[in-house]
Amino acid sequence: MSVVAISHEDLEVRPGGSSHSGDQAQARVFEEILLRELDELESHAARLRTARSEHSEIRLRRDLQRFNTRINEVRRLLDALQRRFEL
Repeated sequence: MSVVAISHEDLEVRPGGSSHSGDQAQARVFEEILLRELDELESHAARLRTARSEHSEIRLRRDLQRFNTRINEVRRLLDALQRRFEL
């Protein structure tokens, strides 16, 4: 799993802010990275939901909560990126 640190403020829409073609290209690359990370996180979370292992129910819930928190974060980043660059 890859981890990308970025704040929501970095992706906020700025009034009248047009983007250069280089910024657009970089935004598309970053969007692709985030989409792959989202797919990976959702796959892991789905496996956890169906897991019947030696792990305790409490641990499984805690792990699932961490995955869901990260999934929500990636979705927020994607949404902000797509709004900012109209992807």
